Amino acid sequence: MANMSWPTLNSSASTTNSTTDPDFVDSVDFSDDHIDANSAALCTNAIALRPKFPGTTWALRAAATTNPEGWASAQDWVKHRALITELYPKLMLKEIMDKMAFEHNFKATEKMYKSRFTQWGLRKNAKRKGQSNQQSGREKRPIDRSRCPPADDRGSLIPIVSSGNLRTMKSTATLSHPLTTPPMLAIPERILVAISDYFIGSFEAGTWVSNGDGSRHCLSTKPIESGTGDLNLLYNQSVLACRLFDRSSFQDAGQALISVTTQTKNILLAEKPMVLAALFKPILAIHRRGRDEIAFAILRHFSAMAMAVLGDRHPICRISGWLSLMDPSQLDDIIDQCLSSMGDHFASLLGPMHLTALMARMDSMSDSGETEEKLRDLLGKCEHDLGWLDLRTLEVGLELSRGCYDNKQFTEAEELGQELLVHSQKLQLQAHKIYYQAESLYIIGMSQYTLGERHLGELNLLDAISMASEANPGRPVFFLSILEEWLLEQGREDSAAETRERRMKLQETFEPE
Repeated sequence: MANMSWPTLNSSASTTNSTTDPDFVDSVDFSDDHIDANSAALCTNAIALRPKFPGTTWALRAAATTNPEGWASAQDWVKHRALITELYPKLMLKEIMDKMAFEHNFKATEKMYKSRFTQWGLRKNAKRKGQSNQQSGREKRPIDRSRCPPADDRGSLIPIVSSGNLRTMKSTATLSHPLTTPPMLAIPERILVAISDYFIGSFEAGTWVSNGDGSRHCLSTKPIESGTGDLNLLYNQSVLACRLFDRSSFQDAGQALISVTTQTKNILLAEKPMVLAALFKPILAIHRRGRDEIAFAILRHFSAMAMAVLGDRHPICRISGWLSLMDPSQLDDIIDQCLSSMGDHFASLLGPMHLTALMARMDSMSDSGETEEKLRDLLGKCEHDLGWLDLRTLEVGLELSRGCYDNKQFTEAEELGQELLVHSQKLQLQAHKIYYQAESLYIIGMSQYTLGERHLGELNLLDAISMASEANPGRPVFFLSILEEWLLEQGREDSAAETRERRMKLQETFEPE
């Protein structure tokens, strides 16, 4: 050994040296077909090229490739392939490495293992299309059939085996009491359910009936002597009271509120299909004017009168009573929901183009930019399909003209009013002719006065007052209050006083309860 000379380290020797790196070994093809004389020569060269100083790192790493206690050789991989393949689907890679190292003295890096897995075609987390878990080398978790819940299949109990790869649900403690609806949601829920029951029940019982082809309002079959009831009176007098409060006319405002109560009994006895809308609309208008105390006072009064006239279990009594318990911040949303629900029920029971359903639908439209566009589309449809002499077309046109005025489109509102006035003069029924002419003149007069044509606006409003007085006193009282405001703005105190006196006398004609 002393006379043995070491070979010169050339490029081929350098290549041999690099093969002693355990990570580099992973890049060499270790398949069974390549275990040949070349592999044996590699190992021989590694021994022959051992340096003079065996304590160096290079010597230790080179020795590890041939030492039985070092890194696994190609023969070791062939020997333990079956065992590693068996452990692969059951254990994690770290667990396989530890088990092989301690039990079989088989040492290899993680990179070596992964390289072998790829060569052997072992893939734990990826499956080919149509391949099951077992085909991919992954065992299926055993199923505990004793924990399978039963299911009722047409009267017979059949055990259903849950999927084997799903986690078992842990048992949880049961509630000591059932979940209840939060108070904030309980009242709106009750109101909407009561509206649904009231509408369906009234039509099924024959209390409400459709009139003709849908061009007229639904009717109540209750005897006419039980009370006629002006449904518009609630809205007119309630809004009038708010306007008078704004002018600090507290005595007149109180008188207007008293007049609201004079027809409540007759309205409840008549029980017309639009009775709830007649209540909701003024409440919503008053609330949006910031007069919540007036709104809740009317609701409490309506509920008390309904209890006395119809009974405490009647839907009107309950709905108005529940609304009176609402927080003011919720009032706007719940009434919008109620109006929308009423429109849906009328449309489903009568058809969407029935006059009552159409008006309920317009009541439910929110004050948004889309409302005007929807009304224009609806007016075009009614004009094309029904013509201007149909009440449905006139109602949509009237609602659109009011919306234009509220949105400060005064010129367009005046033009619509003029068109409505022309068409309403051709109506055959006198009551309809008076109503639509008065409303058209009111829109025209209001628009003209706002545009600066004050004298012309006053004349048209006076014509509206004169014409509306022939039908009922509710609407002209409201018109007179507006005329009174105009006169006070112009400093015409005497004319304003005369108008007020006329308004108060007309208001006294409301029949007491």
